[in-house]
Amino acid sequence: MVRDRRRYTMTTSPFMVFYGNLLIILQYIWSFELLQPVPGLFLKKEVPFRELGSKMLCLLSFWLLLRQALTERKESQREEEVLSGIRVIHTHKKEDKEVMDESGGHREMMEVLGNTLMAMLNKYWIYICAGMFFFVSFEGRIVMYKIIYMMLLLFCVACYQVHYEWWRSMLKYFWMSVVVYTMLVLILIYTFQFDSSIHVWFNMTGMSKDK
Repeated sequence: MVRDRRRYTMTTSPFMVFYGNLLIILQYIWSFELLQPVPGLFLKKEVPFRELGSKMLCLLSFWLLLRQALTERKESQREEEVLSGIRVIHTHKKEDKEVMDESGGHREMMEVLGNTLMAMLNKYWIYICAGMFFFVSFEGRIVMYKIIYMMLLLFCVACYQVHYEWWRSMLKYFWMSVVVYTMLVLILIYTFQFDSSIHVWFNMTGMSKDK
């Protein structure tokens, strides 16, 4: 959605790591017998290994992202120190050069892996998104928000078939609409799990609990 996606991703990586660690710690504490479950957040599980394992696996990607951000920041600071002439002793320069060569090789390897991953995502990302649309639309019981997901998918496919240039021009706004709609659905599903919210949503929407 933003132009400099890489910089914003690196900037937000510490927050994502902190938030993920906080969720894992809280879920581990809530798995104790004396604590009551929280609807939609910490469910009571006899063996929470699967939930904790899946969250830790997802958190691993943010840890790798944070490590890459810290590595690049350290390399940038080192290059600024070298260019400003702070290090004047020949032995220190030699050690810095060796360290920079090692880190440069590591950085080149990470760039190659990153470019390969980006090339694969650019080629197959549309199929992943379409597959997620189908999974969300047909998984479980068919309800209204899943029907809207299917309508969005069919609208996107129809625009692609009718006029490719129109499809490319509206694709950004289409995904923005999907993200906003998904956030709204998640908020509604989460708040509806609390007993006190059922009457509120019934009065606002006129829909019963079964709907």
